[in-house]
Amino acid sequence: MKLPRIRSHGRGRTLRDLALTAPAVAVMVGIGLFSLVWAIYFSFWPMEGNLWNPGFSLEHYRALFDSTRTVAIFAKTLAKVLVIAVVTTAMAFPVAWYGGQTLDGRAGALFILVAIAPFWTNYIVRTWAWMLMLGDKGLINEVLTGVGAVAEPISLLYTEFAVIATMVYIYLPYSLFAMYGSVDAIPGSQIEAAYDLGSNRFEVLRYVILPLAMPGIVLSFVFIFGRAIGAYVTPELVGSPRTLWYGNVLVNQFKDSFNWPLGAAYSVVLFAFVLVVLAGLSRWLTLRKVMT
Repeated sequence: MKLPRIRSHGRGRTLRDLALTAPAVAVMVGIGLFSLVWAIYFSFWPMEGNLWNPGFSLEHYRALFDSTRTVAIFAKTLAKVLVIAVVTTAMAFPVAWYGGQTLDGRAGALFILVAIAPFWTNYIVRTWAWMLMLGDKGLINEVLTGVGAVAEPISLLYTEFAVIATMVYIYLPYSLFAMYGSVDAIPGSQIEAAYDLGSNRFEVLRYVILPLAMPGIVLSFVFIFGRAIGAYVTPELVGSPRTLWYGNVLVNQFKDSFNWPLGAAYSVVLFAFVLVVLAGLSRWLTLRKVMT
């Protein structure tokens, strides 16, 4: 007689939880869907002189794909995002490994929280901090000139290096969070068994650790890729006109050119591209794989 009541209680609790979260979910999904639908609809509005009118035209998509400059900027942005994703994930993996495997339970979780504590400050503040460090009189140049590594300060700010280094720093906590659960769930017995069977450290890493940690690694890549591909603030602050990203070109259509339908077309193409990439990665990425 107890089992039906337990199940009923479980269903009631689930319905109550759904009822409590439904308003927030509805608002978030509603705003997201409204923005997406409006961007798609607006991207087809034709331009007449400097004004746009409701209608249907593919002129903005043709202009986007016919622009070799825009396509080249998108390709360069994609290449830089891949570099950022790989470097950030590679840097975060040893930290996640130490917190998930070397430390136990609460100590590991506390270690990860301490590791990401500096990232609790504002996004803009962290970007400005890197601007101060990368400047001609910044910390990096002061150290290099102080130890005699260089005779004069190196121009680091407003370069591709500045943008990539800053974004790696900014996205590092997302990578840690993404990989920690997957690394923490790796059974130590499987690693010990691999050593007992004669495997060396490289073989254990390649054939045991990386396959088991791959869901977390892919999740880290997804987080970084999804956020970095449309980045605007960091490239705008620490970059220059010579280091344009696709996000800068997109925003300029709204801010400078005042060609909002073309900017909407840029946004739709970017969204579609990210969606295709995520769909391709979905076969490796499920919540169950990440957490177990």
